[in-house]
Amino acid sequence: INGRPIKIFRFDNLSSPIGSKIAAKAAVKAGVSAIVGPVWSSHAIIVAKIAQAAGIPMIANIATNPKLTRIGNFIFRVCYTDDFQGNVMARFAIEYLKTKNAVIFKDISSDFSIGLSDKIKKKFELMGGTIIKEIYYKHTQETFDDSVKALIKDKPEVIFFTGHFESAFIIKAAEKIKLKAIPIGSDAWGSNHFYEKGGNTIKLGYYCSHWNENINTEKSKNFVKKYGYIGKLYSSHALAYDAVMLLADAIKRAGSTQKVKIRDALYKTKSFKGVTGSISFNEWGDPIKPVVIIKILNGKPELYKVIYPESIK
Repeated sequence: INGRPIKIFRFDNLSSPIGSKIAAKAAVKAGVSAIVGPVWSSHAIIVAKIAQAAGIPMIANIATNPKLTRIGNFIFRVCYTDDFQGNVMARFAIEYLKTKNAVIFKDISSDFSIGLSDKIKKKFELMGGTIIKEIYYKHTQETFDDSVKALIKDKPEVIFFTGHFESAFIIKAAEKIKLKAIPIGSDAWGSNHFYEKGGNTIKLGYYCSHWNENINTEKSKNFVKKYGYIGKLYSSHALAYDAVMLLADAIKRAGSTQKVKIRDALYKTKSFKGVTGSISFNEWGDPIKPVVIIKILNGKPELYKVIYPESIK
């Protein structure tokens, strides 16, 4: 970039809060110009606080917690927020699936699940829908037969799932008793782990995602062509790529590796053509970009619909 090579430092956060803190401090000590990642929101928030204090621009690739970018003006992300996808899930159920009543499964051991559930409930009811009940559980639970059987008399049209791979266990239990409610999930379903745990047996469902390899744009098609050799490509791959390329674009426009100049260039990003869509930043450093709806049919995910931000209020 601007005649200089990029040197990549990899700091392993050990998938833990303390590891994230150590990794962030190591990045500061190494004198990096910017940080990309980490993945989980809880870890990204720890890293972001250290990056902000050090004045280092940070771009999270798939950390969706709304609190992240509120930490300060050096913090950005290329994925949408949980608030945004909560609005999308609720609106999709009412406007596209024409449903009016729903149940929410909420993992009370997960900040992600709690926050997303609350946003869905608020938006769904605001649009005239009814949340019949919220069912609480912890992600370590593996048997949901009793919880699902209790829904037979409620006859929900939709079940919102705000957890991770355990959602597959719940859906399998619901299909076993022929519960007709349509399952709708979040971006947490867009991983190989979800399908390995039973998502590959789901007869019908929908979920929000950031990207799909069948999106018909030049950037997306070129990305699939270039990196498809690694196997199945997930939205996390595309988001990581976009984060790095967006950073490179900002450095090029800044004409400098000075941290403040990179930060300022990132804020000025308008209609950056990424693999996951056209990206512009709002005042918080959150992207204004499309949402992808994936349909699962007989265990296979397929691109169903792209919803653009101007249609989501």
